[in-house]
Amino acid sequence: MAKISAHDQLGHDDGEPESATAQLAEVVVEAAAALSGKFQPQALREVVAEQAARLLSADLSLLYGAAVEEHARPIRLVASSNLPSAFAAQLTDLTGTSSLVLRAAESRRIEHALVDQAACERFSDLSALAASMRPHWALSAPLLSADRLFGVIFCAFGSRSASFQEILPRVRALGALFALALASAEPTASARTRPGGADYVRGRGADALEPTEAAFREVEWGLAEERRWLRSVIEDFPVAIAVLDERGGPSLLASRRCQELCGGPHPLEALDVGRGALLCEPGGRPLLLPEMPLVRAARGEGTTCKELWFRRTDGSYVPVVVSAGPIRGEDGAIHGAIASYEDVTNFREIQRLREEWTSLVAHDLKQPLSAISAYAGMLSRLPESAGATAWGQKILSNVQRLDRMAEELLDASKIEARHLSLEPQPTDMRALLHAIVELAAAERPDHAIVLTADEDVPPVLVDAARMDQVLGNLLLNAAKYGDPDAPTRVTLSLRDAEVEVAIENRGPGIPPDELPRLFQRFQRLSSNPSRGRPPGTGLGLYICKGIIEAHGGRIWAQSELGKTTSFHFALPLSRGG
Repeated sequence: MAKISAHDQLGHDDGEPESATAQLAEVVVEAAAALSGKFQPQALREVVAEQAARLLSADLSLLYGAAVEEHARPIRLVASSNLPSAFAAQLTDLTGTSSLVLRAAESRRIEHALVDQAACERFSDLSALAASMRPHWALSAPLLSADRLFGVIFCAFGSRSASFQEILPRVRALGALFALALASAEPTASARTRPGGADYVRGRGADALEPTEAAFREVEWGLAEERRWLRSVIEDFPVAIAVLDERGGPSLLASRRCQELCGGPHPLEALDVGRGALLCEPGGRPLLLPEMPLVRAARGEGTTCKELWFRRTDGSYVPVVVSAGPIRGEDGAIHGAIASYEDVTNFREIQRLREEWTSLVAHDLKQPLSAISAYAGMLSRLPESAGATAWGQKILSNVQRLDRMAEELLDASKIEARHLSLEPQPTDMRALLHAIVELAAAERPDHAIVLTADEDVPPVLVDAARMDQVLGNLLLNAAKYGDPDAPTRVTLSLRDAEVEVAIENRGPGIPPDELPRLFQRFQRLSSNPSRGRPPGTGLGLYICKGIIEAHGGRIWAQSELGKTTSFHFALPLSRGG
């Protein structure tokens, strides 16, 4: 059993918050669109249950409504999605039972648990589900707004679903959105806001109006209620968002979190008053009005995970990742735009410390390596007596290995920080491959390499040294893991607007379940057990992927067990090619 308190931070364990931010923004927009215009409480509840199941990819979603009395238990099922009818009765009323739903309501925290025997014995709702659906795990999230409980969402997930930590940001965001929607649909709140007040709702106010006027007032009230609800969602949403509404003249609504990041009004509002925060490129250049993500999105040009800076009036900078997109009507016309802003200050600081640490480790490794290399070189030049030359060569070999490890650590750090430097020049790939293959053949004369290249391959804009690094790594892997009696085949092909290089060898192959992980950090290929596991950092293929992608290309692997394995990468042709 695990608890997630309100102060837990959104983020992604792999150090890449951008993609999570973009996905979260899309989920918010989809959920808000589905909830918009739903004023009848039961209709709203059904939409909440349906959207929770769809946007969290849950096998089952249940919405339990909070009782009217303050601090009462939410024990009644009010809406569901994908609930088998045969088990509805067991989950409708949880009075007097111990359940994961009640636990979340009482703790005011998101609760989750694996659906195992111990959990089923403890929680009645898990026990009822285990008998029919056999879910892998489940969660309960309290729907809180202004410290008041408006219900609990319960979701069950299969074994192939995403993990709890992966969907936690979505659970928090949707929980806040659903709570605001349920709060706005309370009958007492609606009665106060309708024209004529409570008397109007009971009929006396409506009787005093002409039918046409009454219908007009009803529509007017509905539109006003929807605007109030949308404003409440935006202002109280935990992720910083801003909405540009161009219907009837441009207007901007920014959330409280957005105003906190800016230290005042949003930069678009600041332009009107001539002072306030500025939106800048990394480095400090302020964006012009047509360059701002919200303005571009209103023209139909979306922005995904772009790093920018808020420059506050006190001169301080806040790095943010911005995603923006247009808001379209049913006819496809653009009526405005929405943008999300994720503060990445802590992430950048962690990234800086990580890069600094890696650089220090690599630097500290290289200092003694230089001294060892120098002395080993002197030792290898002494007379053969006592095997001095052989020992010197072994020392040199291990020094070179450590030197390669230090270089790989540095390169991996640069790739992770997106600071990998390239010096691209128009390059003849046929000549480059020929030179690299000749060098590899000279270093490993017992391992044959066959090169085949198309004649009409034009120059490609690449960093030749980095390409040499990629090809050298792939050829080394082919020699380490392939059949020593079978040649490695290198192929250069022209394919439409790309050139493709393939390195193929015959050998034991790569299991299908390992292929998706090959290019991750610290992953090493499985090898023939009889030959042992070759040493290495597990960074080689990760670095190859980073170099190829920095060139605008792509890299992948194919393998057939017991037959052949091939690594491919494709590079875009130079514009002048």
